[in-house]
Order: sequence, then C-alpha cells, then structure tokens
Amino acid sequence: MENPRTLALVVALAVLYPGAVFAYGRDTHKGLADATLQAYEQLRGTTFSAEEKAALIQGTWDEDDDWRFMRHFYDPVNNKGLFGEYVASKYWAQDTEGQGNYNCFTAWLCNGDHIKYSDAFFSSPTDFSWDRAIYEYAWGNKVKGAGAVGHALHLIQDATVPAHVRDDAHPSKWGVDIQADPYEKYSERYTQGSVPAPTNLLPPEYGGIGHVFDEVASYTNLNFFSSDTMDAYTSPAKKDLLYDSGYAVNTKINVRIASARQFFNKRTGSITTEVFLEKSNDTVQSDYWRALSKKAIESGVGVIDLFFREVEKEKKTGVLKARNVSAAELHAKETAKKGFKYVKALYGSSLEQSDVEELLADNAGQAGAAALAVANEPSPPQQGAPPVKPAVPKVSQTNPPKPQAAPQVLGASVSPVEEPTQEVPPEQDVTPSIPAPTPTQTESQPNTPPPSSGGSSGSTGGSPTQTIDTPTSGGDTPESTPDPLTLSILSPSENDTFATTSVTFIGTTSASSVVTAAYDSTLATTTTDDNGSWTFTLSLVSGTTTVSFSAATSTETTATSTRTVAVDVSSPDAPSIAIDECAASFVAGDCTVAATAVTVSWDTVSGATYYDVVKDTVILATTTATSATSDISVSATTTFSVVAHKSNGTAATSTEKAVFVTTQPLIISEVAWAGTNTYPEDEWMEVKNVTNSTLDLSHFVITTPDGSRTIQLSGTLAPDVVFTGLGFLIIERSADAVSGVLNALTSDFTQLSDSGEQLLLQWGDGLATTTVDSTPAVATCGSWCAGAALGSIGYSVQNGTSTMNLTMERKDGSADGSLASSWRTTDTYSFYGNDRSGSAIYGTPGVANSSGHPTVGWFCSPDTVSITSGAHYTPPSSSCRYLLRAIGTNTSRYSGLYRGDVGSSTRVTQDFASVAYMRNRTDIIPDPQAGEHFFIAVYEMRLPGFDPPLDDNTLFDTYFKTGGTPPHSNYFVIPWVYGP
Repeated sequence: MENPRTLALVVALAVLYPGAVFAYGRDTHKGLADATLQAYEQLRGTTFSAEEKAALIQGTWDEDDDWRFMRHFYDPVNNKGLFGEYVASKYWAQDTEGQGNYNCFTAWLCNGDHIKYSDAFFSSPTDFSWDRAIYEYAWGNKVKGAGAVGHALHLIQDATVPAHVRDDAHPSKWGVDIQADPYEKYSERYTQGSVPAPTNLLPPEYGGIGHVFDEVASYTNLNFFSSDTMDAYTSPAKKDLLYDSGYAVNTKINVRIASARQFFNKRTGSITTEVFLEKSNDTVQSDYWRALSKKAIESGVGVIDLFFREVEKEKKTGVLKARNVSAAELHAKETAKKGFKYVKALYGSSLEQSDVEELLADNAGQAGAAALAVANEPSPPQQGAPPVKPAVPKVSQTNPPKPQAAPQVLGASVSPVEEPTQEVPPEQDVTPSIPAPTPTQTESQPNTPPPSSGGSSGSTGGSPTQTIDTPTSGGDTPESTPDPLTLSILSPSENDTFATTSVTFIGTTSASSVVTAAYDSTLATTTTDDNGSWTFTLSLVSGTTTVSFSAATSTETTATSTRTVAVDVSSPDAPSIAIDECAASFVAGDCTVAATAVTVSWDTVSGATYYDVVKDTVILATTTATSATSDISVSATTTFSVVAHKSNGTAATSTEKAVFVTTQPLIISEVAWAGTNTYPEDEWMEVKNVTNSTLDLSHFVITTPDGSRTIQLSGTLAPDVVFTGLGFLIIERSADAVSGVLNALTSDFTQLSDSGEQLLLQWGDGLATTTVDSTPAVATCGSWCAGAALGSIGYSVQNGTSTMNLTMERKDGSADGSLASSWRTTDTYSFYGNDRSGSAIYGTPGVANSSGHPTVGWFCSPDTVSITSGAHYTPPSSSCRYLLRAIGTNTSRYSGLYRGDVGSSTRVTQDFASVAYMRNRTDIIPDPQAGEHFFIAVYEMRLPGFDPPLDDNTLFDTYFKTGGTPPHSNYFVIPWVYGP
C-alpha cells in the first residue's frame, strides 16, 4: 500500500485545489480519443462499432474517477510513479489484480468491489486493465473491452504531459501558491470535436503495452520541461537549446519549449541565460500542444493496432480465457491432481496422470490446456495480493558541447609621426649695426676695406627688410658699396600646417652670420655654418604662429623675414556612417537586405580633406564626397568602414557596418485563387519564411506587374519550424475565410481573377523596389499554372466525379517561382484548416504543403515516392502504402498486389480500403526473384444496390488472374519488375 503520509499530503492538496494532480482535463482526454479514432479509421477503415467507439471515449473520462489518478504518473528515467510511492502508470495499466482489488487495503481487508476467492479472474467492476480489455473483446463483452482500451489510452495520453513523466505533482510549493500546470491549463480549451486528426500518420508498431509507455514517456521526459522540474533532469539540456526571439527552441523536435532571457555581463564578457515557463505564455504552450497532442494521437493509433493484434492472438491461444477462473477452482483442480498421485501410488490405477488432467480441464482444447498451464505454475500468485513492480533500467543521456565562434576586429587610426628636435646652440652677444652717415656729411672717414658679404643673392622665404651701411667717397675716388645681406627661409612654406608642436625652420643667409628667431615672448639665436645655412626647431602652441627671423653680420649689416605656420595636433572625428538600404532591413537588430548593391553614406567631418571607403578590409575608394556605392555578394556578410583624413596626417576610422544579403527571404507558398468549396470568394494566399531569422514583414508587399493591386504585409514572421505551423503567414480576404491556422493577416484585397494573374512579392529598401519572388506570368500557362475550381478528388462509376476547389501550391525546393514547374495542384491527401462553414479546406493553409502524391500509387517504407509504371523496384520493407485518390470517397475501394502480368497472375495480397484516400498494409512477397513481374491493382467496388448487382471484387480478381473483361472501367494497374 502507498505511504499513508504521502496520501495525507495529496488528500490535503486535493481539498485545497481540486484536480491538482490531474493531467489533461476529462474533456481534453475525450477530444484526444475522438481524434485518435478518426486518425485510425483514416488508415484502417471502420473497425469499432458506434457503441464501442462511444465506450472507448467514455473510458478515457472514467479513468480519472475516485483516486485512480494517483497512478497516472510514470518517470521513465527513474522508473517510478508519483513520489516513488504510488505504482507507475506503466504497471497500473497491466495490473489486473491491482485494479480488480482497488478497494482493498490489505490482502484480507477490502471495502467495496474486488476479486473474491470464488470470483473469476476477469470479473471485478473496477478492473480496466490491458488484459481485461483483450479478454472482453475476444470472449466477453466487446463494448466493455473497448471501454477498457479507453482507460489505457488515457494513461498513454497522460504520458505526453511533461509533469506526469517528471514526478511533478503540479503545485509550486506545498500549500502555498498552488497553481495548475501551465500546459495542462492551456490544453483545457481542446475538447471533443475541436482536436483535429493528423493526416499521413505512420503509426509506430509496438511490441507490447509496456513498450508504449517507455517510448512515449521517454519522448516527453527528454524533450520538454514542466514548471517545477526545470533543473531536475539532465534533459532537455539547456546548453543544447537554440535561443531565438525570447524563446528556447528544442531543435531536435523543432519546438519552442520555454521562454528565455539572456543577460550580457560587460565585466566578464559572458552571457547568462534564464530559461523558464510562463504561466500565461500561450505561445510556448501552443507549441507543446502541437507536438504532444500529435504524439498522443499517433501513439494511440499504435495502441489500437496493438490491441487488435493481441485480440487475434488471444483467439488463437486462449491464454486469457484459461486464466479467467476463480482461485477456488484453481485450488480444487490442484488438489485433485495431487490427490490422484497419492491414490495411484497406494492402490494403483489404469488411468494415467494425463488422463486425470484432461478430465479436470473444461475441455480438451487449447483453453483447457492453457488453464492447466496456469495451474502448473510453481507458485501461483495469490489473488488480491498487491502487485510486484518489475525493475526497469534507468536511462541516461549525454549531450556534447557546442563550439563557440571568436569575434573579429577591423580598422585602426593613422598616428602622426613627429620629427626629432634639433638642439639650439647657446646665445651669443650681438653688436647692433650703426647707421652710416648720409652722402651729405662732411666728416672724412678713414679708408677701410668694405665688409665681405656672405649672404645669398635671393630669398625664397618672404620679403626681408634690409638696412645697408653705405661708405662715403674720399677725394676723387669713391668708396666701393658692400653687397646687401639677404635672409631666405627654405622650409616650411607660408601657412603650412603641422600635426606636432615641434616645428623645424631651415634657411640660409651669409656665412658666419647670427640669426635670431622671435615669436611670442620667446627669443632664440644661432650662427650660420660656412655655407650660410641655419636651422631652428621651435616648440609652438596649437593655432597660428608668426615667427620673425633676423640676420646680422660683423659689419653690422642686417636682414629680416617672417614665416606664419599653423599647429593642429588633433585628429578628426570618426565618421558616422550608414548603409542606406539597412533602413529597410527585414531582420530586427541586424542589417539583412535583398539588394545586391548598397550605398554607404556619412556626414562631413570637420577638418577632413579626404575619405577612404573600406570594404572587407580593402580600400574600395578614396574620395572627397560623402557617399559611395558598391556591389555586395549574395548569401554573405560584407563589412564597410570609412576613414577620415586631415591635412596634418591624422586620421580616424568609423565603426564597421555589416550587411547580409539574401535575395529570397520570403516566398509565395500557396494561392487559393478559387476560394473554398463553400465560399469561392473566400480567397487567400500564403507566404513562407525561408530564412533562419524572424522577419519584419512591414517592408514587403504583394502586388502585380501593372501595380493594379498592392497588399501591404505587416507584423513579424518566425522561421519555419516543422510540425508547428511557424514560418507561414495566411493573407485572407476576410477574417472568416480560414480558421484553425497559427498566423493570419486579414486584407480586403480585390478578388483574384479566375483566368489568372501574376503575383509579385516585393521588398522596398527606401531607394528602389526589389522583387524577391513571383508566381508565373499569365502567358506561361495561359491562366493559373495549378489549382482548380471544382477540381476532381475522385471518380465513381456509381456517383460520378467528386469535386472541390483546390489550391495552387509551391513544390519543395523550387527557388524560381516564375516557372510553371515550380507549382502543382495540392494532392488532397493532406488538408488543413476549415472554411467559414467548418468544412475542410482542400489545401494546407498555415502548414507545410502536400507531398505531391499521384492519384494512384504504391511504395514501401522508408520510401516516400510512388513507383511508376514499368519501374524496377526492390521494396525496402513489407510496410507499404497505397494511394487511392483517383477513386471517389463516396464508394468502396479494393487494392491488391499480384504476381505476374494482368490476365496471368496470382494474388499476393488483397485489402479492402473502405473510403480512405491512403492505406497502409503489410505486403510480404514470398521468395521474389530478380526480374520477376508484379503489378499493383486499385479498383472501385460498387456498393450494394447497384443495378444489376455485381460482385466486382470477385470479377476483378478473376480478370487480373486469368483475363477476360473487367466489370467496369474504374480501375488502375501499376506494373513493375522486382530488382534493381
């Protein structure tokens, strides 16, 4: 018995919050069961009667009666039930004695219905175990057996609830803040009639009911979180999740399994990720529902398949029938057998032990033999005793770490280089020159030789002012006139600008002259060399400075000159650049565009004389303008930067701007130009995100070549995630046109022409408009290239052609939408969503397009494409699929595999396909030979009441085997040759 302290806690919990340990709500269980039956009948045809189906669905409701729900947990990692105290659902489902003695507290104390000593084994009204279901359906009450299957389906459905496979009793704390599990709360909206049955299911083949629990519970445990066990299990490993747009995505199953926040630590440069389940975030729970409800239905179909196999096996062996005896009867038979052994040993007998055992059996058949087999077990279990739970090995998971990418840095500023400073010699005494007397003076001067002139004959450094000593004449012979002194500044030029405060001035004058430099309050002198050259290295302040130079000789001759220079040691500001097309980026926080040429622009930088435009570390252009245009590569990232240069040799580089080009981020995926069958005016279009990023749709429009219609898109569109409906957007003419899809945009566009239109999907970058996708031009096909108004979905000899409005859909992998070969009419094997009347839409709005199957076909798993007539084929398995859309669903169809050729063959398999479009069956070909001929036959069998009444099945079988005339023309044959 379970721990009474644990039971007390659970009782208190149930009082505080009724249903705290339930999984799906009862109505949701019924909805899943109804969808499971629909999916099963699509594959297998009608098997259960209406009464049996009702009992099965009700059984999923009744399993939550009383306290049975405490046994609805199974942790496959640790092989335990709730709290490790209650029996796990895997064993509860198989525990006939445990369920039959549910009202017993010990082996001898019971309060209510249970299996008494004189009761048959399968007799307790509280027993809905798996063996009871098989026994009742094979030998007893089929309705009761179907109801027990419903109980088993309930437990399998609970194994798709993360809390129930992760030992999570749902409340966040005992007695405090008790809340329902968010996934279970979300799933309450789905009830009977609102859970669609998935199409194209390939249900798993299970070896036993325990196998079902292990497979389903492991899938749920390893791939999903529950709110109170985020860190309790090694899976899902948070390091292996993809974090995108605020969500954690499990890429193994393409499902958003949690909300996520990421924080960047500026100090350490690391990123911390917080993963959590929000109580009110229906986006995550919607993803959970899409994956887990499909798993519940898919595994449920496999359980029903297993059930019917087990029923057929029981009919042959009678094992369960033989077990359905009371403990009293088993004890009496055992006593009689043992008693005969003693009697024969004491007194002898002509009878053998086998004769006595045969007499004790209910009959001499298989059931009696099975009963004796049960009686002869070494230690038969005492009925009413608690079940013994088998041990199951634990499961471990490991997850490899993901590699990290290193960042790349580009760009550097140009640094100025200062010239070395020349040492200035110490100052010397300078004797100023005395002005010479004018020619009118009468004083006689002694005859002295004139001073020699060491200056050059010209100046390149300005306009010096000179004072000349002029000698007077003595007697009749005049004195000679000395050469004028010159001062030339060779470097720098007037108004030169320097990026350093140390500026060197170079010039010439006469040899052995004293040259003085004066600026502000600074004075410096030097003496020229033998060639008359002089040099000053002066320390100037920023701004404009005028330096005065003067030269003097020993003869007191002087010359002066000035030079104005500027000092600017500052670097230019770094340019602020933009890529014009990035204003229309369709990825938030990034620059992703559809253009293959972009314009880089920037504002004028003060003091800059020219700019270098750098593309991927290589200078693209040197310009004085403030923009440049460049081509860029498709499906690649290109970086741009701009370097501003000043005349002083300094430079500054902008930050890099990156742009990624994808010329086709979005495609037109499907067009319902004929509307729906019930409302032809309810037209819609579908676009699909073909990138790995969330797209901003505000820069996209759907238009026509003449611009007669423009449909502005809006909102965002996540990447395509398989099985979720993410990545698709429906643009519908009215809000009621399509229901049941994830993303829809209502746009009251003008009704499409039934004679054809070309639709253009365009991206606007602010400068030009780029077409990223289109449908074919009208002239390509003369109208729409695919789709149909009242297109055929099957023909019947009795009832004629069935028609529906069919969509035009994009073939997978077709990049050029303008080609007719990129499109096809939906194959009608897959359909999704409903029109305003609730009727099915013959298309796939909001999900992946159909597989493009032919109207008649055949292939075997894992192949997915039908063979063609005359093909050579080696079936990879015996699990094969028949495609039957050519024959209308308002009739019955047969299919078969024949060995040989039409008119001379033997039948390998035959199957009644009912009204299913697609049929799975097992085709085992005994001893096939390479080169041997086979053919697949599909034909209509006219329903009873056809005049005249004919046995089409027999007539077609005869025709295929021996030839003659077929009973009617609505049949199809695919001949093929075995081998490569």
